[in-house]
Amino acid sequence: MVDKKVTHLQSDFESFKTTTTINKSTLVLDVKSHSPLLNVAAAAIALGTLAWLYEKYTSI
Repeated sequence: MVDKKVTHLQSDFESFKTTTTINKSTLVLDVKSHSPLLNVAAAAIALGTLAWLYEKYTSI
């Protein structure tokens, strides 16, 4: 079941890469193109979520 879903997601991703174009060139997202501020914001959100979950589970 999981293998079927993984295969489906991989084919969807390949289809996305080949159909998403800008000026007839394939759009491939590069991690290095993200701004450092975006990385800090994502880390802050992840840390806040983990802290919130920890607080919820330890207060039971």
